[in-house]
Amino acid sequence: IILAYLYHQSSQQGSQQHILRLKNSTMSDSSDVVTNTTGSGSGSGSVDANSLFGLLLTTHRDKDLGVDASSFFQYECMIAAIAVCFFRMTIRSSEKEPLPLRLFFALALAILAYRKEPYEIILAMQLFSYAVPFLLVTNIVVRRTVILPSSPATTTTTTTPNLVSTNVVRLLLIAASAVLSLLLTHLLFSDDRTILTLLITMTPTPIQTLVLYLFPVVEIGQAYDVMAQFVDPAILQQQFAHLLFVTFHIQVSMGFLGIDFLKREQTRRNQLVRMDMTSDDDNDDNTDDNDNTNDNTDDNTNENNDTTKQSKKAKTTQKMAVASHRFQRGAPAFILLTAAPYMFQIIVFGNVNYFAYTCLEHDIHRAVRLNQLFDHDSHLVAMANDSATSPEAYAQSMD
Repeated sequence: IILAYLYHQSSQQGSQQHILRLKNSTMSDSSDVVTNTTGSGSGSGSVDANSLFGLLLTTHRDKDLGVDASSFFQYECMIAAIAVCFFRMTIRSSEKEPLPLRLFFALALAILAYRKEPYEIILAMQLFSYAVPFLLVTNIVVRRTVILPSSPATTTTTTTPNLVSTNVVRLLLIAASAVLSLLLTHLLFSDDRTILTLLITMTPTPIQTLVLYLFPVVEIGQAYDVMAQFVDPAILQQQFAHLLFVTFHIQVSMGFLGIDFLKREQTRRNQLVRMDMTSDDDNDDNTDDNDNTNDNTDDNTNENNDTTKQSKKAKTTQKMAVASHRFQRGAPAFILLTAAPYMFQIIVFGNVNYFAYTCLEHDIHRAVRLNQLFDHDSHLVAMANDSATSPEAYAQSMD
């Protein structure tokens, strides 16, 4: 809600100016587009002014951002904030994690992502957010020894919990977790890549060969090198880091949502299984009563058994009717509280992730079709003389 309010305020302030900029960009000629080496202008001479509930959607870069800006697209900061907030709200540190604490850390991470703080700080905060609830829930007790005189000649030693020392130890552990989170992320994001080099060194050669065989690591590196020939490597690295950040948080969260939905669905299926098992058990009891009835020869006993049989059958029918009615009453709640929210989140966050990918995809297409083509006349002449391939085909090969 807070993120939506902040975005609504910012969109109201800049929506009119942004629409004017888009209209002006459609009237600009190709020379103006080519001179914009950062790609902030329109790529094909026309801007897709699609809107969602009045919000203008575009995959073009924001012209107000310079070459040194940390973000390139209009909704880049908002998408990063939504992704990390969704991740922290979906994946809990433990079943006993308090909801207010989870909301606090989710908003804190969203603010850091929206401000485009370094990924080192965001990851450290994320690790710290999972360590704090664990330390708060974990039973940490510091005891003190007390010697009490039981008699003039003897003493008794007892241990009692020391609440002050326990709270001090808990606070020290929380502070230590913050320091360890910062150190770990600093090692991960250091330029010398100490941890990555250490892991590669410690991994046996057969395992490295197996990983290279199962995953196209070499091919991905070669494809990245090809794209770096058309796009500024520094810009391309920032854009891929943002896309990886958004994709990881959204896709992992969607996986946890799917697991939680399957658990709830299986719980509801188990209710049907229990209803069938109850019916089978009651039928077995009635069969045993019939066998006992056939063995009895006394008429009064047979009448009593028939009465008992009918009574049990009526109870079974009533029990099945109650269980069936309870199961039917739970269907709307299951649809509204479990199925519908799951479908809504999958659709919304899946589209958010795809929109982030589309922004990068279109930006690379514009770099191939415009910047590299019109910046060098020799490229255009060579393509016209020696090849029938269009610039669009070259741009789509980047996908």
